[in-house]
Amino acid sequence: MKRRVLSLIAAAAFASPIPETIRMETFDTVWKTIDRTYYDRTFNGRDWKAIRGAYEPKVAGTEDSAAFHDLLNAMTQELGVSHFRVAPPEKVHRVDGLLLPNAPPPATVGIDTRWIDNELLVTGIGRGSTAESAGVRRGWVIQRIAGREPRAIWTAERAGKRGFALRDELEISRTAAEKLDGPLDTSVEIEVRDQLGQARTLTLPRRPRNPVALAFESRRLSPARGYMRWNVFSGDLAAKFRQAIGELRDTSELVIDLRGNRGGAGQLAPALANMLIAGPGSLGVMKFRGSQQPQSYPGTGDQAYAGRLFILVDEWTGSTAEIFARGMQTNREALVIGTQTAGAVLPSVVTPLPTGGVLQYVIANYEDAGGVALERRGVTPDVPLRYSRQDLIAGRDAWLEEVDARGKARAASVR
Repeated sequence: MKRRVLSLIAAAAFASPIPETIRMETFDTVWKTIDRTYYDRTFNGRDWKAIRGAYEPKVAGTEDSAAFHDLLNAMTQELGVSHFRVAPPEKVHRVDGLLLPNAPPPATVGIDTRWIDNELLVTGIGRGSTAESAGVRRGWVIQRIAGREPRAIWTAERAGKRGFALRDELEISRTAAEKLDGPLDTSVEIEVRDQLGQARTLTLPRRPRNPVALAFESRRLSPARGYMRWNVFSGDLAAKFRQAIGELRDTSELVIDLRGNRGGAGQLAPALANMLIAGPGSLGVMKFRGSQQPQSYPGTGDQAYAGRLFILVDEWTGSTAEIFARGMQTNREALVIGTQTAGAVLPSVVTPLPTGGVLQYVIANYEDAGGVALERRGVTPDVPLRYSRQDLIAGRDAWLEEVDARGKARAASVR
């Protein structure tokens, strides 16, 4: 019954202004939830009660759904950390039974980007996407999106915003992605420089986004080297991981590719670690307001994967993926290869709001097994690597080439 009431309220929010009673109930829910659960009683040195006083009259006079939820989101951002968000009903979606506040645009052109050396590079192209059909290739430079330069888009987006922000190169890539994708049955014009340096202008229709949440792959790169990659920590990841470990158990090396993985359900990190480590241990600790919870695992003895482990990361490796990568780096002596990770690691939960929107709020701090907080810091790779336009154009994967070189060097040393 409660879900139906929420859905009816959400529908009303699309069609009409939000009634004042619902606005104030929602405001009160957001403020009190954070007041009761935020792990730091000092609220990072901010006066949380004064913040309420500043925002209460603003939300009381704001009937429009988008503007109202933006105000609530701004209030949560006053604390200046990751994983705080208020989303309006149209941004809410469910993935594998989880309520999430960051629904991507419903349609995509299928381009993945990174901001490298002051240029927005195409680093990936979705299979069957309009970008693929138009001949877009990795290593192309996107110079304008709908007539605007990527840096200018980001500069406009950040104006007046406060709170937590990722590193500049991540924010530029993120805002560009939001402009490339968009509503169904629309197109976007992009101006690019191709692999020969020639300018092109392309109009790319947006196609419906693939609704699949967890995309998991495992294979052999060679008879002695296994490979796994997945996009999010959710769904039946643990079962798929267990099956893949069984199939790759006879390999002497395993590559776990977390590039672009932005995290997900925190409990899956120790669950996966358990299959890779023989004895008991912990990935670190979550520190709540009045307690703490070790991210421990019992170990699986001789059933644990025994080969050498490589973890591939980049700047978009975030949240649970960072916790897992750091845990493997310290507890399993896995070699981490790539770019400094995002540094957005705080544990959070999501709850529905009376408007039909949702609140994502932080409940704990996370520290690794050595007592180091990863928020704003991220995971430092053992072997630094980054994307380059030359590698992308040539179809090279420097991460996998590094793994291959180390495997050959190790093999030569034992002869």
